[in-house]
Amino acid sequence: DLFPLLARRCTAEDAIEGAIARVTADQIAATRLLPRVRAMLTRCLDRGDELTATERAKAGIAELPVNLSEALDEMERSELVRASLGEHIFEWFLRNKRAEWAAYRTHVSSFELDRYLRAW
Repeated sequence: DLFPLLARRCTAEDAIEGAIARVTADQIAATRLLPRVRAMLTRCLDRGDELTATERAKAGIAELPVNLSEALDEMERSELVRASLGEHIFEWFLRNKRAEWAAYRTHVSSFELDRYLRAW
């Protein structure tokens, strides 16, 4: 019977057309957003400003770690780094860098001595 065959074909074609329409709608939305993002970045770069926390959040830009301890916490959560280095090297690296961070935190720099010791 020809009718069921045509019905199946039309359904498949409809599904493909629907998928194309959704992709096209997403592309149109991205195209509309792109000039605003470009303008915001250009404004910041022209003035030499950094993006505000709100602007970064709206753009989906995550904050970077501010010190070695936070960077190691991020690394420890990364399955990619763990798999790339292997368990042994991964654990060795974290252990040694955490010891390095502990030593750094207790070190008094010459800047601190000059700036704060003279104040007392």
